Formats: sequence, structure tokens, C-alpha cells
Amino acid sequence: MEIAIIIFVFLITFLIVYRLSVSFSPNEKKSKRRIAELVDTEDSFSELQSNLGEGPSDFSRSLEGMVRPFRNVEGEYDNLRLRLMQAGWTSPSAPALHLFASTFGWVLGIITLFAIYILARDYQGVAFYAFIVCGLIIASIFAFGADLALRSSIDKRKAVLVRSFPDALDLLLVCVESGLALDAALARVCKELEYAHPEITAELNRTRLELTMLNDREKALHNLAVRTDITAVKSLVAALLQSEKFGTSLVETLRVLSDDYRQTRMMIAEEKAGKLPAKIAVASIPPMLIALLILILTPAILEFMKEFKKMQ
Repeated sequence: MEIAIIIFVFLITFLIVYRLSVSFSPNEKKSKRRIAELVDTEDSFSELQSNLGEGPSDFSRSLEGMVRPFRNVEGEYDNLRLRLMQAGWTSPSAPALHLFASTFGWVLGIITLFAIYILARDYQGVAFYAFIVCGLIIASIFAFGADLALRSSIDKRKAVLVRSFPDALDLLLVCVESGLALDAALARVCKELEYAHPEITAELNRTRLELTMLNDREKALHNLAVRTDITAVKSLVAALLQSEKFGTSLVETLRVLSDDYRQTRMMIAEEKAGKLPAKIAVASIPPMLIALLILILTPAILEFMKEFKKMQ
């Protein structure tokens, strides 16, 4: 009976982890991008248009139905959907999977801990406590793993977008200076940065499609700022909206923004350089302190060992 429970828990855990890994796998996203490259441009554009309105699958709807009695899905859906998009998880099934994992992760963690406890009853001493500690760690991963993974993905993606934004802004400025409109300039930027910076390329490409599909250009640009949630992109969106609203030159607006951001990057680099001596000093203190303690305590320890041998 105990072996059957352990096997059942293992199978359930494996199926859930496998399903989540397949849904959020970066290889799947790369495969979709590669397939889009092999087809014609018009077909790719039509496919991307349909994906913007794609709905959740039957599997995700069933998961959402299981979560609905325990949580206010309607009240949490919009905020959760936004956070998932900020993390780069744009699949329509992502909200339902995250809600299911965060809701029933506690139950799965408790079941796993109970199964490990049953398995550990035959052991004593250190082995028993090792099993219990491993069970607690696994239960904590099941209980808090979904929220921690989402928060970590958001932070990592924001850092990647911040690093890739200067290249995208400079290339956008070059395209606009050459006479391209905003839509054509975004398309060119997406084509050039597709492999170097795929994250910001995906965001700009989605914005390009929204600019084409939506009648409200302000909403399309606002969606870009909300999805990325970084100051640099918000400044770019504000500058573009100001240029369209007041009729100012888009080239001058982008040039001023590029110069300002270049100065900001220089200030950030100078700030990091100023903090470097203090960080080096703090990092060098522990080895110096250990060496100093060895020099001070070694004679005393040797004298103590000599006296201890005389006493014997």
C-alpha cells in the first residue's frame, strides 16, 4: 500500500512538472519563431494576427474550472495575465496553469511530504531527518514555486529588456532618420534584432501588429509600456505619443531620447565604478581577517599543545 501511494504521488508530480515544462519551454517558442521564418511574410502576419485573439485550450479551461471554487478567478485574471505577459509567458493557457499550480501546489506538497514520511519511517537517525528535510524542501517548492518562478521570470526579463533597449532605440532612430514611418521602422528593427535580442523583438513586433490592427495608436503604444513595465520603454512611449499628439518631429524626439538615455547609461556606469572600490574592500576583508586570526592564534595554539603534552 505504501509503495502504491509513493508511485501514485511520483506519477502525478511527474505529469504536472512535464506539462508545465512543455508549456513554458523556450525551445517551443524558438520552434514557433523558426516556423514563422520559413513561411511567407503575409502568412506569418495572418498567423500572428490570429494568435493575438487566440483563446485558452480545453485543458486550461478544465484547470480553471477546478480552481474556480477556491479562488476569485475573474478578479485575479487581468492582473495575473499582465504579470505573465511581463514574464514573457504569452500563451493563452498560462493564467489557468499558474492558478492551478499556485492553488493546488499546497495539496501536492502535503501529499509528497506525507509520502516521504511514510518512506522514511524505516530509517533512523540522520537518514530519517535527511528524508524529512528533503520532503519539506519539495513541499515548499510545490507550495511557493509558481509565485517564485513568476516573480523571478519577471525580474530576469526586465533586466534583459533594459540591456537590449539601447540597441533597439539606436536602430529605431537610424530607421526613422532614413525616412521610414514608425510601423516600417519597427518592422525593420524586429528583423535586425530578432536573434540578438529576441525578447524586445517580440514586444516591438506585437506593438507593430497592434498599430496595424487597432484604430487607437495611443492604446497600442500604451500596451507596450504596460507589458514591459520598465522606465526606458515608458519614456519612449511618452515621447512617441507626444510626437503624434503635438506634431513634433519624430526624428528629433528619438534623438533627444537616445542622447538622454546614453547619458543615463553613462551615469549608471560611473555609479557602478564608484561603488567598485568599496565592494572590493568588503570582499577582501574576510580573507585578510582569517589570515590575521591565523597569525595571532597559531602561537597560542602551539603553546597550548606543548603544555597539554607535558601534562600527559
